[in-house]
Amino acid sequence: MNHDNHNKQEIHANTAEEGTEAGAPISQEELELFSAFIVFVPTQIGEPLFALGEVVATPGAVNLLDRLGINGSVYVRRHQCGDWGVVCAEDAAENARGVTDSNRILSEYRLGARRERLWIITEHDRSVTTLLLPDEY
Repeated sequence: MNHDNHNKQEIHANTAEEGTEAGAPISQEELELFSAFIVFVPTQIGEPLFALGEVVATPGAVNLLDRLGINGSVYVRRHQCGDWGVVCAEDAAENARGVTDSNRILSEYRLGARRERLWIITEHDRSVTTLLLPDEY
């Protein structure tokens, strides 16, 4: 990585881990490791592609989002607008067909430093969209 000294920003940890202090600067090595996990998130999301129906969340999904301080509606919006997250190419193709053929649509997002998996599934009849953990499926 090429960094100009005048452009450097000090980055601080938001939470304390064992042996560290909250707000302690992150080392360059930690920053580079963290950067490997950053996923591009578009700043502008397109128009909704399908109806969501009732949006519900399982206890595991609620716990994950609460624990990480994440607003799940951001991911629901990404899901609805065709940003399927980290699904494989086959699932992405199924989702694209699902938009027009009224099939089930599945998105997967990796959250937090531990890259915990969150699924969002909209049913084929568009009656319900569920946020859940894979082991709750």
